[in-house]
Amino acid sequence: MRLTATLCALLALQLGGCKPQPITQDYAEVTWIAVGNSKYTTNKSAAITFRNARGFVGTKVMPAEQLNCKEHDTVKVHVQGVVLTMDEGECIR
Repeated sequence: MRLTATLCALLALQLGGCKPQPITQDYAEVTWIAVGNSKYTTNKSAAITFRNARGFVGTKVMPAEQLNCKEHDTVKVHVQGVVLTMDEGECIR
């Protein structure tokens, strides 16, 4: 019991000192686009999967009528740690 409390206290100290990863800009290739009916709305939605040169993968979902890119296109992304987030204006009409 005492060992568990000590380990939890050490873990809390370690995690408290963690700093967020810096955000960098990068480029990624669109690897897959799936268009289908959304279960939340009556509109079709498009799920776009993209991968950067380091192998990190990200996904963005948008209305299908706004889709303006295709597979193998290059898009701008932000990288934070291992998370890719597509820039706001990418793949949108």
